[in-house]
Amino acid sequence: MNTTWDPRAVLDINPESGGFTCVGITQQGRRCKNSFISRASLEEAGNILDELPAIARSRRRSAELPPRLSRLAYLTLCPRWHRDRIPQVIPVAERWLATIQHLSLSRSSRIPLTPPATPPPTIRPVFGHSTTHPVPRITSARTERARPSYSTTSSSRSSSSNNQTRAHTSRSRRDVNINVNIAVDSNSNIREPTTHGNASLSPTISTATSRSGSSRSSQASSSSSTSSSSNSRSRRDIAAILADLQRQLNALTEAAQVEAEISEVEASDSDPDYIDSDSDSDSVRSDSHINTPSSSGRSSPVIVLSSGSSRSVSQARSAAPSPSSARSTASVHVRRRPITADTTCYACYEPITRATDAAWCRGSCGQNICLTCHIDWVTSQRQARRTITCGLCRAPWVF
Repeated sequence: MNTTWDPRAVLDINPESGGFTCVGITQQGRRCKNSFISRASLEEAGNILDELPAIARSRRRSAELPPRLSRLAYLTLCPRWHRDRIPQVIPVAERWLATIQHLSLSRSSRIPLTPPATPPPTIRPVFGHSTTHPVPRITSARTERARPSYSTTSSSRSSSSNNQTRAHTSRSRRDVNINVNIAVDSNSNIREPTTHGNASLSPTISTATSRSGSSRSSQASSSSSTSSSSNSRSRRDIAAILADLQRQLNALTEAAQVEAEISEVEASDSDPDYIDSDSDSDSVRSDSHINTPSSSGRSSPVIVLSSGSSRSVSQARSAAPSPSSARSTASVHVRRRPITADTTCYACYEPITRATDAAWCRGSCGQNICLTCHIDWVTSQRQARRTITCGLCRAPWVF
């Protein structure tokens, strides 16, 4: 097989894309939409895709193709379902192997097995004769005297045809040289001066090839450094966003507390019969019950009184905390799941060894998630302009 085929287009997978999903097939016959695949797995899958054309082209390395495809299928399947629970590594690898073999057969059938035969030389008619059959030799003196002029004419005609052939050859060489330079310019942005005349093409092609190889290596190194710097920059940006959200939450909590205190002071100043909640606690019947917020912090506190005056009801309403303060109070009761030897990220199923390497849900479930998956989840939610929630229990995320 030639190296011109693109494995990403042939196999219909592109791990480097932002919205890449699992390549497994659901029970309804559609592609799985699970995107919880670790970044390390996607990078390794991209490296395998880059090596596939060389492996498929070499007959000595043909035995390496099935295990490489199996590894590629394992890396591009979701860890939640299609790796272990409903394994599809072998079917996906066999499907890709059949596709590559079919492509190899179709390409080999289009390659000619034998070179085309050389066309026979054309016999041009001699001027003054109407046929192309060979002229019989005539031994007369007139023919002998006319023969030198014929040979001179034929030699001049052959020299003119040689000149035309050379001109055509030089013109074709110029065209080929121009085409090579244009191809190199379009691929690697290298501009080479166009040579004219009968200059050989090998120096230009070798120079363009070496420069294109060096430019590709420099582009690969710059892309890797750019990706690493962008990852560190995105982490710093997300950390700054989280800190900003925490400050906004604290400011809202303090504002709600101050507003509640101001409303109590105004009520005590405007109502002469206002009685403090401690002294008026006997007016509320003992069968009244108070619904406290749940551990998830999503429900606001509701105070239900079976009897009492409107003054006690307004007093109970003023004493009810705001949703932000209730959420911050409820988050204290959520405990983090302990990190043991069997603790894994619930998104990518990668092991978590240290508490600093993971974030956890402070709003409801207390489950741990690795920092990489958490950053990707928060970034996707912010880009979609959605409320940031826990990826497992869908409760609002408490920073």
